[in-house]
Amino acid sequence: MRVSPNGEALLVYNRGMKKKLDTLKKIAELFKSHHISYMVGGSLMLYLRGYTENFNDIDILIDEKDYDQAYGLIEKIGQIKPTPLNTQFITKKYQTFDLDGTLLDLMAEFGMIDNHGKTHSFLFDLMLKPDPIKVDKVAIAVAQVSDWYLIYSLLGRQDKIRLIQKKKQAI
Repeated sequence: MRVSPNGEALLVYNRGMKKKLDTLKKIAELFKSHHISYMVGGSLMLYLRGYTENFNDIDILIDEKDYDQAYGLIEKIGQIKPTPLNTQFITKKYQTFDLDGTLLDLMAEFGMIDNHGKTHSFLFDLMLKPDPIKVDKVAIAVAQVSDWYLIYSLLGRQDKIRLIQKKKQAI
């Protein structure tokens, strides 16, 4: 990832990406003001760390103790979307929201079933501590790549695994 002299991520984006990043900043400031522990994961984590040039939605993992409060806050600024059933995931608390055209997946007690039928849980407190990455002076708690490399490996997401491996080889 390219970083400016003042520690901010230098991101490449178009107008659609800017709208998503503005939504992310709004959420980060909202959670900070309410002392909610969270971390951004998924393709947005890869984007903020410079592994890819785009992302589709915002995936946020919430500390289990803060989920209900976070849900209530997001519900006030967004619309609840139907959550499609995916039998590979066994996340205990999960909801998709639409925030002015940006989709947000809010999760706690994240879990999945791998291709061999084994269950895996990724509890917030057991994941590595997120890094603060600034986007336009707003600190975003961003999950560690190593946690998501494991998650993508268990999910069989070869596209994401290749992205991570390619960048690691370039370093």
